[in-house]
Amino acid sequence: MKLLNNLLFLCFFILPSLSIANDIDTIIFDIKQIISKERNIDSDTIQIIKPDNRLKLKRCVKDLSVKFPFKNHKTILVKCKNPNWKFYTTFKSKKSNIYFKFIKNLKIGDLITIEDVKKFEGNVNLNKDEKHLSFEKILGTRTIKDVEINQIVGRNLIDNISYVIKTFKNIKKNEHINEKNSLIIPLNSEKVPFDSYILQSKDFTEELIVDSDIPQNSLIKNNHILSKIQVLVSKRFLKAGTQINSDAFELKTLNKSSVGRHYFDSFEGLKFNVINRSFSKGEVLTKSDSRSDQIISKNEIVMYIFSTESGVQISASAKALENGVFGQRIKLKNTDSGREIYGYVYDSKTVKNR
Repeated sequence: MKLLNNLLFLCFFILPSLSIANDIDTIIFDIKQIISKERNIDSDTIQIIKPDNRLKLKRCVKDLSVKFPFKNHKTILVKCKNPNWKFYTTFKSKKSNIYFKFIKNLKIGDLITIEDVKKFEGNVNLNKDEKHLSFEKILGTRTIKDVEINQIVGRNLIDNISYVIKTFKNIKKNEHINEKNSLIIPLNSEKVPFDSYILQSKDFTEELIVDSDIPQNSLIKNNHILSKIQVLVSKRFLKAGTQINSDAFELKTLNKSSVGRHYFDSFEGLKFNVINRSFSKGEVLTKSDSRSDQIISKNEIVMYIFSTESGVQISASAKALENGVFGQRIKLKNTDSGREIYGYVYDSKTVKNR
């Protein structure tokens, strides 16, 4: 009888504890949220080792805390006031991934250069095509699909063949590279040296000239090429504020290496633009040298001021029917009456009749 009473006593105290629901998955989620907020880590990259399944815990409803009691920051102490429990476990964060993004919109068949992609590091989920890429594996390849800015680079978006040039004769400085001294070789892009010159197509171009002697059986590198390009240069001495047009500038063929990266190869997009510094004859026009002088745009609402000979001024709201620069006579439309009028651009918001 005494033994039976003891068994009943144990069942009364032990069985309820065994019936307690184990909320450990929910607790692990709460722990990740705390660490994510305190350490500014993406919660998806946090890994918490679950305690032994024999440890039965209810979800914390008051004062859940996570401490790193040791210097290695791998072990955490988790405490809860209500219900009252605590345990130690292991914490780690997944390593961040190296990946690449397009920083320009590209069309199918475009050659990918260092100006088209950028390297990033972060906790992102990558598919098998986006993992383990490098500049060496990307640059010089071509897109096999249209791609958009900020799209992650993947092997499924790029061709794996690059066309490089290998000499079969000695080439002297300032000599053209062509089929008489070199071969075009298709190579797996991942095996192409980083500094190799990559052709835009499968054919030689007339502008390829070497700037040093190149021995036979050599791969042509970027620094071997003396490329010729057409750029806008000043015809004569020009003062700051001079309008950029064919009276002041002309196209001239120069070595690409001598003009930098931000040159103009046509007058397209330079209408209403002026130079913001003085130019000597023959200087190359760059993007930092120009600014727009257009101060009123077509369809912009401006203030039209009509002045009489006696000095009386009448103002009205008007819509510009054409672009205008300072002092230019432009056509407008009175927004109240609908009547077309003319005036001279005075500033960015004002047109006057005289």
